[in-house]
Amino acid sequence: MSDFFANIKVKYKLLIIYSLMFFVILSTSGYFIYNNVKDQIGTQIESELTKSIDIITKTIETLSKNNSRSTLKLMVSKNKQIVDYYYTLYKNSEISKSEALEDLNIIFSKQKIGKTGYLAAIHNDKKNNKYISALHPFLPKGADVTELAVVKKLMRIKEGYFEYLWKNNNEEKYRKKAMYVTYFEPWDYAITATSYLDELVDVINIDDIKEDIKFYKIGMTGYIYIINSQSDIIYYPNLKNKNNAEHKNEEIDKIFKTIVKNKNGRIYYDWIEDVDNKTELRKKVALFRYLPKLDWYIAASAYTEEFSAPLVKLQSTFLVSFILLTVFMVITTLWMSSYITKPLYDIIDKLKYAKQNKFKEKISIKSNDEFGELSKHYNAFIDKLDVSSTKLANTAHKFHAILDNTTTIIYIKNLEGEYETVNKEYRKIYKLKKEAIIGKTDIEIFGKKTGLKLRKHDLEVIKKKKSVSFEESIYHEGKKYYYISIKFPFYDENNNITSVCGISTNITNIKNAEDKIININKNLEYEVTKRTSDLLLSNIELEKSISELKETQVQLIQSEKMASLGDLVAGISHEINTPVGLGVTGITHLEYITQEIVELYENDNISQNEFEEYLKSCSELTSSIHTNLNRAADLIKSFKQVAVDQSSEEKRVFSIKKYLDEILISLQYETKNIDCQILIECDKNIKLNSYPGAFSQIITNFVMNSVVHGFKNLEKGVINILIKKQSNYIVLTYKDNGNGIKEEYLSKIYDPFFTTNRNHGGSGLGLNIIYNIITTTLNGQITCSSKQNEGVEFIVRIPIDD
Repeated sequence: MSDFFANIKVKYKLLIIYSLMFFVILSTSGYFIYNNVKDQIGTQIESELTKSIDIITKTIETLSKNNSRSTLKLMVSKNKQIVDYYYTLYKNSEISKSEALEDLNIIFSKQKIGKTGYLAAIHNDKKNNKYISALHPFLPKGADVTELAVVKKLMRIKEGYFEYLWKNNNEEKYRKKAMYVTYFEPWDYAITATSYLDELVDVINIDDIKEDIKFYKIGMTGYIYIINSQSDIIYYPNLKNKNNAEHKNEEIDKIFKTIVKNKNGRIYYDWIEDVDNKTELRKKVALFRYLPKLDWYIAASAYTEEFSAPLVKLQSTFLVSFILLTVFMVITTLWMSSYITKPLYDIIDKLKYAKQNKFKEKISIKSNDEFGELSKHYNAFIDKLDVSSTKLANTAHKFHAILDNTTTIIYIKNLEGEYETVNKEYRKIYKLKKEAIIGKTDIEIFGKKTGLKLRKHDLEVIKKKKSVSFEESIYHEGKKYYYISIKFPFYDENNNITSVCGISTNITNIKNAEDKIININKNLEYEVTKRTSDLLLSNIELEKSISELKETQVQLIQSEKMASLGDLVAGISHEINTPVGLGVTGITHLEYITQEIVELYENDNISQNEFEEYLKSCSELTSSIHTNLNRAADLIKSFKQVAVDQSSEEKRVFSIKKYLDEILISLQYETKNIDCQILIECDKNIKLNSYPGAFSQIITNFVMNSVVHGFKNLEKGVINILIKKQSNYIVLTYKDNGNGIKEEYLSKIYDPFFTTNRNHGGSGLGLNIIYNIITTTLNGQITCSSKQNEGVEFIVRIPIDD
């Protein structure tokens, strides 16, 4: 064998040697490359699924915490206003402090948060240096709670939100609770709202995160879905707008049960899919995670073949390359002896020049031998390289276009905290040039205090080696900015962190709007208290005749929706003053002429004409007094029924037509100052077993909205009220010919605090109160249609409760 090898020609020796080396090297490298790519694809699948689940989990947890905080804060703010009102009554000596606390205890105890959450008030007894239970559903009044850690904390912060661990006497484990506290200085009360976090889970609406879930795609067709422990679908993109019970076939049900059983992990399974009316069996992988707080399972699913496509392509490419390279190697070896010198050096020289010219110089060898073939392939490679460079440049251009046209701030920092890249929005907000940012740290740009806080967040991302969300604030050039930032690490090919990328969304306007809403609530409370006080002072002479009305006023403050009753009382007072004043004048005059006739009679100086004139005057005066007093009595009777109904939530049977007439009588003061015609169409036999106070609130707010907003700047207004019975419903149609509502406002009119008349005192609560009364108290429905300058129409459907 050795003699045979020694005697064959060189080109064949080279051919044999190169063939063996080529086969061994290519086979070995192909084996390692294939397995390495396979492992990387497996890692990529898991990384892609894990990343998607991590982001969605963070989104859900952030939304849950923010909604819990908002819910508790709203409860505390609302009840602080109620406490302040009772304090005002106490300061005006209208009620005692014990009476105020008794009413507040009833109000607090009726409000529930979740299943076991509640409201409470803790008194800071500074004189005895103790904390005492003032209002609490589970503690006796006056109980000493000074040593409770949670009480110490809430008294220390006085205003804000925090979480803590708590276990009731009948519970075995500690659970996390959330609390929001505010401080009422006049009585040194800390007002709190608290509930277990897992009982606040129902504040999350899946619609709030649907768009975030849809945004994340896994492979070409992969998706994320959410189920609960009963295998019920919370969100599934392929079953939307359908009854999930009809589409949860045995295959899906089996997968869901596996996920619920394992709680966290991954599964591989075969998925039967119909493609072009043919059944195909395709391999899928699902990564899932359990969120105990929400009792949700978040799963990310994708076809493995979509990630394995590069592996299949690698197999075919490797085979084709092996064949082509084998042929090329044989040809090259056979002709190498003839062209091994001069052509080779010519090519080397050309390659050196091409390298200096960034591989844009082509080889001009025109021969048909191996070197000519090499020249041709090299030139084709240069062409492809040029195309790839162009595509890469276009991709980079698009990347920078996205960076510079997004409304969020995007930036990349190295491990030392120095900026490597920032987008246009970053430079625009802070009004800095690029050279003033790149290579600089946050301390150099924003100062030590802000810079250290931002650096701390960057170091936390580097330490945890995953994406982390933060709420950050930056003070720059006299202005404070607030952001929700998501920061995540960049890795090199060795899985080492090279830099930190941040995406920050500006929430400064949201923060400012939140402060504005709080100020609006405070102003609303002040206006209600002021107007109530003015009403009590102006009607002191009628204290006995309208005592029931004053009792109703005290109850009105228990709900924000009854704030409009103050205006109603003021109008009725004015209407009552007129007939009562005329009655007093008539009685005074009757007393005067009676005194005169008595003196004439005693002096025996009265004539028949004078006596007849006196009788005539008496008849006219008594008739006038009787008419005016009857008018005042009718007004008080109508208003009394409406006011009592508005301040109570008692259910009773009432005639809609008769009650509607009483409501409109009570509103005469508001409607008589404008040219307003109210047309009513209602069968007097229609009766309703419901809450008349709620019905009165609806009509009152509709009419006041028409008077204040609809007929503004109009010469004449017409209101049509149609009430009819349809099946098991009472249908109320309210229509006016006023200014109407702009189309873009129709979707917002029921939102709390939404108003187009804020500069003139509008609170934005009227239609929100109506909506809540109809949908919650009356279990009804309301729809609105309107065109600007063509009036507005509301249709209310209220179920009949026989």
